[in-house]
Amino acid sequence: MQAIERLCETKTPDAAVFCGDLTTRGQLPTYVQCVSYLNRTLGLAEGRFWTMDGIHAVPGNHDVDRKLADPAGEDFLQKFAPLEETWRAEDLDILACAAVRPTQVEGSEGVLATVYSINSCIGCGEKRARQGEFTDAKAAELEARSEDGDSAATDLLWEGLDTPLFAEDQLGDLNDSINELGRKQLPVVVTHHNLLPQAVPRADIYTELFNGGAARVRLSAHDRWVLYLHGHIHDDPIEVIEQRYPGAGKVLAISAPLLEDGFNVISIEFGYADRPMGASVVHYRYEKGGDVRPRAQLRIGLASKADEPTQLLGDILSVLGTGTNLRFRDVEAKLTEHRGSQPDRTELCNALWEAEWAGYLAISERDDEPKQWTISREAL
Repeated sequence: MQAIERLCETKTPDAAVFCGDLTTRGQLPTYVQCVSYLNRTLGLAEGRFWTMDGIHAVPGNHDVDRKLADPAGEDFLQKFAPLEETWRAEDLDILACAAVRPTQVEGSEGVLATVYSINSCIGCGEKRARQGEFTDAKAAELEARSEDGDSAATDLLWEGLDTPLFAEDQLGDLNDSINELGRKQLPVVVTHHNLLPQAVPRADIYTELFNGGAARVRLSAHDRWVLYLHGHIHDDPIEVIEQRYPGAGKVLAISAPLLEDGFNVISIEFGYADRPMGASVVHYRYEKGGDVRPRAQLRIGLASKADEPTQLLGDILSVLGTGTNLRFRDVEAKLTEHRGSQPDRTELCNALWEAEWAGYLAISERDDEPKQWTISREAL
């Protein structure tokens, strides 16, 4: 938390995202303590680093007290009421439970991204009738084993018959809103559960998102990139889901680590005409000596060679040729000769940076001054 504070004091991120599991096994007192701690440490309610629109939080399956589930199976939201009240008591009415919560990130030329938080824990604690005889038989078996003192059975009973899922109306609202976004805007989805199955199988019957397959198909059919931020699996993979049919699109799924291990910093770079060009992820991780240190930057291009290149980019590719390695000053000189005038250096740097995100070329020493860059274009 001290590392997050130091980072925010030098460069405040546009949003802070809490992906759930603030407590375990629905222990409300611990949940209250955690929310209070986050608010106090980061000054959330006072707007120390972010306005309310810049803070997103969702419930985790471990936050849900299953004793509060409606025994009639009709009100799937009542179990979230204590969690919502906890955030409101801290003057933070931000927890996404009954509806999708959208906010916008704006740049100098307008909206750059829309952030949606959505509850994936609707079915937690609900022994769904539509599971039929299987549910009844399994529940009876686990309860009998639990009464005999089988602690493993008790663990299974606690969440084994859950069906964590998105409410269909919320999933529909989310996808309808993404469809209406301008082409330059990046949709960012914040939730608790992962879309793809986790790497390590768990014995529990329904630890995966029950309608995760439907969500994956719909989110990856938008003919654009969708950034999907989640928790739940206590691991931190970065996954790209690409769909060609029906509908074509890509989902970049990034998992948050346990806070005791560290946190992620995700940056989106917007290029010419404010199009999202690429994402970088830096894992800040706690080390044995007690420090939190950034690891190597991971870069994922969001641009495509299918995007029509600008005239400047076309000229750059012409002077580079293929299989070449040129210093920045050499590229600048060749462009001047090719065009008959010296290019604006800022425009040239931006064009090279965007071309790298799109996969046209590579830049060595990109974090140094442009004069230190080496630009290469590999033969296809």
